[in-house]
Amino acid sequence: MKKTRKGRIKQGKKSAGRQAVFPYMAELLVIALVVAAAFFSPKIIFRVQDRLLWGDPTLGQRENINVDSLSTTYEVSLGKRMQKYAEGLAGHQKFYLTSQELEADDTLEKFLYSEKGLYSDIILFLVNYELIPTEVWDIGYSYSVTQWKQYVIYNDNYEEGVNFILWYIEMQDTDGGILRMLVDAEDSTLYGLKTEGSSLPGGRFGYDILPEIIRYDGNAFETWSSLAVYYGALDETDSAITVAEKMGISAETDNEVHDKSGLTTEELQALQAEELRRKIENSFGCQLETGERICFNLPYGEDYLDAIVEIKDQEMERYLLYPDLTVGIRQIYQMIPEFA
Repeated sequence: MKKTRKGRIKQGKKSAGRQAVFPYMAELLVIALVVAAAFFSPKIIFRVQDRLLWGDPTLGQRENINVDSLSTTYEVSLGKRMQKYAEGLAGHQKFYLTSQELEADDTLEKFLYSEKGLYSDIILFLVNYELIPTEVWDIGYSYSVTQWKQYVIYNDNYEEGVNFILWYIEMQDTDGGILRMLVDAEDSTLYGLKTEGSSLPGGRFGYDILPEIIRYDGNAFETWSSLAVYYGALDETDSAITVAEKMGISAETDNEVHDKSGLTTEELQALQAEELRRKIENSFGCQLETGERICFNLPYGEDYLDAIVEIKDQEMERYLLYPDLTVGIRQIYQMIPEFA
């Protein structure tokens, strides 16, 4: 900054005084602009960034979310959480993301090495097919955990509560392979699992064995059913009729035709149950998106979310490496930058 020029302005020389005032005012204006820029330019940048990413700059005011208070009103039912999210996506609602870095501690370690974490049924199933190298967590908790973050997904109806409170956990083994997990911070549901970059030798079999098992001999329907139950789209106690109703399938049969067949009541009921089963199996959503990725459409009311199973071979040199694997709900894990 330059010093003021009060001492240089001489009394009685009005015209010269007026000329000196303009540079002085210009100098003050420049200083004011610099100060204003220092205070407001970060806010402007963040607002522009919000507009580019989310299309609503006012949401920047919601970055500091009190997750502890929100967890008391968090929807307990997984099925209802998922259905609300599916309906919001179908209705073209905007969803937003906020995050907070967490410091790895005993809470995380207790979760990881439990039946809700790395020893959950769904992860052990993948381990049994030799799709995940367990070295990533065998080398030690304090060394392998590289990141722990909390993400919150919410929409414009913020006052109604958030959609998902998530933990993002990243682990890395000594060979550079990375394991990423996206789990519900409240009930530990696994919304996303991703592995990549392992240079460890994999299993004895080709990694196309699991997709082949899923595709044939009715296993695709069994896999869909298991995923639908796990993600709350169906209930284990649902009857075939309830499942059909959730999928929008009519459970009615042509009783007049059956009556003329001379079947007993028990035989007729068995035939009707078989017809309904075929209707359900013919209507369940499963599609081979690529040779490596299978998509299962899980029903939530009239809407759907996609459960993905993707097993991507790495280039083979001397031996078969562990694959790059992605499993989870596409519409949730794709919101997370580390999964994109």
